[in-house]
Order: sequence, then structure tokens, then C-alpha cells
Amino acid sequence: MYYFIYAYPAKYGGLHGCYDYTMVESDSYNEVCIWAYELAYDTVERYLRADEIYSTDDYMYDEHDGEEWDECYKDDYWDAFSEAMEEQCEYEIYAFKDGVTEADYNKWLKENMPPRDFIKKYCRQLTDEEINT
Repeated sequence: MYYFIYAYPAKYGGLHGCYDYTMVESDSYNEVCIWAYELAYDTVERYLRADEIYSTDDYMYDEHDGEEWDECYKDDYWDAFSEAMEEQCEYEIYAFKDGVTEADYNKWLKENMPPRDFIKKYCRQLTDEEINT
């Protein structure tokens, strides 16, 4: 089955050109989810600065009542940063409609249209049965 993955940082929700997408073929929805997460993670790394994800100032305010930064907090900060990074990873997975092929995807790529146009024209929502297999 062909899938369309649309990934973006949660902060921008796919706006301002902060997104990525790809087409994958797989018989496993779980495998597609892994690819989608990896694409979303890469997209967040590409489009957000570290301080947009979780700054040291935000960390100190959230975890230490606004104290001044100290290197002793470094390891805890990176744990919190990693969690915030994961929270920024958003993605949507769609199945290709019946009859849509990789050639349609490649044709659409050449047209240089937004991903939402491809989703509207060539994709459909996954059924619960497809997700749970």
C-alpha cells in the first residue's frame, strides 16, 4: 500500500513552509509510523532553533523557579529538551486512493503544488482496520 506522510513542527502546524513530506510503500502501518516520526524529527531539527523548542530560560523557569542557569542543570535540561523536541514532532499519514500510483505522486511533485493539494486530490483517511493491522 502507498502512503503519503506529511510532517511538521507542532509550533507551526505546517504553516510558513515548515514541513516535509514523502511517499512510502509498505504493508505495515507501524513501519510507516516509524518513518513518519523520523521525518517529523528531521523536520523539527531543520526548521526550529533550539531556543524555539525549549530554551534554558524556559527550563529554569519551569523547573527551578527562575533561578540563574548553572552547569549542574545541564543533564536534566537535555532530558527536558529531548522531551520537548519529541512533543514538536507532528505528522499525518494518509493512504493513496484506489488507482493512485507512484507516477501520480511524481507528476504532482513536478507541478510544485502544496502537500495539502496532493492530500485532497489523491489521498484518503485510513480506516481503523488499516491502522490496527
